Amino acid sequence: TFILVLILSYLTIRDFKVLLYFTAGIIGMSAVLLASGWLILAALQHFRMKLGGSWRFGIANVYRERNNSIVLLLGFGLSIMMLLLMIHLHAGLLQDWRTSLPLGTPNYFVVNIPPQKVTEFEAFLATQKIPTAGFFPLVRGRLTSLNDKPINTALPESSRKDEALQRSLNFTWQDSLPEDNHLQSGKWWTAAQQDQSMVSVERNFADRLHLKMGDEIGVMVENELLIAKIINIREVNWVSFRPNFYIIYPPWILQKFPATFMTSFYLAKEQSVVLPKLVERFPSVSVIDIADITERLQAIINNILMSLLFLLGFIFIASTAILMAGVQATITDRLQASMILRALGASQRQLTVIMINEFIVIGAIAGFMASIGAALTTLIISTRVFQLVDVTVWPLLLLGPLIGIISVTLIGLLASRQVLRQNAAEILRTFET
Repeated sequence: TFILVLILSYLTIRDFKVLLYFTAGIIGMSAVLLASGWLILAALQHFRMKLGGSWRFGIANVYRERNNSIVLLLGFGLSIMMLLLMIHLHAGLLQDWRTSLPLGTPNYFVVNIPPQKVTEFEAFLATQKIPTAGFFPLVRGRLTSLNDKPINTALPESSRKDEALQRSLNFTWQDSLPEDNHLQSGKWWTAAQQDQSMVSVERNFADRLHLKMGDEIGVMVENELLIAKIINIREVNWVSFRPNFYIIYPPWILQKFPATFMTSFYLAKEQSVVLPKLVERFPSVSVIDIADITERLQAIINNILMSLLFLLGFIFIASTAILMAGVQATITDRLQASMILRALGASQRQLTVIMINEFIVIGAIAGFMASIGAALTTLIISTRVFQLVDVTVWPLLLLGPLIGIISVTLIGLLASRQVLRQNAAEILRTFET
C-alpha cells in the first residue's frame, strides 16, 4: 500500500528529486522514531518513580505495552510529520521564499532586445531611474557531444533524458565572472587565452550530466560545431533573479554569431506605468513578470501538498486503527488494572487522569519527534530544492507536540470509553462472569 501511495505521489509531483527527499525523510524518520522511542520509554520507566501518582501509572501503562507504544509512536509520528510539512508548505514556504529575496531583487525580465537597441533601451530605463542587472547576449544552440562522442552515448543512462538535452539552450559570453557567480573549481579566462577554446559550466548542470574539469563539450550553433574544454565550474545564486546561465563562453568564441540581449530590473508598483511605455517604444522585446514564476512555484507546492495528503491520509488512518485495536486488545488488562486501583481507593477521575497521562506521553513523544523530522525535512527541501537561505522552522517545533497530545489523547479516550464508563461493580461483574 505504501508503494502505491508513493507511485500516486510521483504522478502528482512529477519531480523525482522532491519525491526522493520525502521518501528519504519518511524512512529516516521511521528509523529515528523506532530507536528514540525505545530509548525515551526506557528513560521514562527509569525515572517514573520520581513522578506523581497519575503520571507514574500512566507511564507504567505505556511501558508495559511498549511494543504497541512503539508502533503508535511510529504511526502518529509520521502522520504528524506529514501534517506539519503540509502546514509549512501551504503557509510558510512561499513566504520564506519571498522574504529571502533581498530588497530590490529584480521582478521583471526582458528578452529579445536587438543588439542595436541595447544602448537606447538602457538610456530609456536610466531616464526612469530604473537600474538594470546588466545586459547579457544570448546565442541559442544544442549540446551535441562530450569528449568527441555523441552526447547520448557519452553520458550515463541516468543523464540521457535530462531536460537540457531535449531542447536548445541559451549561451552567453562574458569577459569576467558574473555577479552572484562563484568559482567552485578552475580559473576564469583572460584576454591572453584568446587562442584557446574554453567554456564555463554551472555546478548543478555539471553534476546532472556528470561533466568534470577538462571535459570537452560540443555544441551546435548556427550549423557550426563548437568544441570547448571545461576550465571552470561555477556556483550560481539562481534566486538572485539576475540573468544566469548553465554555459558561458569567452567573447572570442560566440561574438561572431547573431545574438539578442536580455536583462532584468526591479520595478516598484508606483512605476508600473513605465511598462506600457517600454513595450510601445520597443515592440520586439518580451517582458516577463516574476509573478509568473511565483505562480509556477505555487503550482509545484500544490502538487507536493497533494502528495503529502495521500501519505497523511494513509498513515493517519493506519495509526488510528492501530491505536484503537491496541486499546481493545488490552481491554481486559485495563479493566483488571482499574479494578485493582478502585480496590485501593482510586476514584473515577483518577483513573481517567491516569489514562489521559498515558496518551499524553505517547502523543508528546510522537509530536516532538515529528516536529524535529518535519523541521529537518523542511530545511533540506527549502535549501536543496528551492535554494532558500533563511528558513523559519521553529513554529513546527512548538506545533508538533501540541498536535500529538491533542490527537492521540482524543483518539485514545474514544477507544477507551468502555473502561471509563464502567463503575467498580460493573468491573467486578466482568471478571466474575
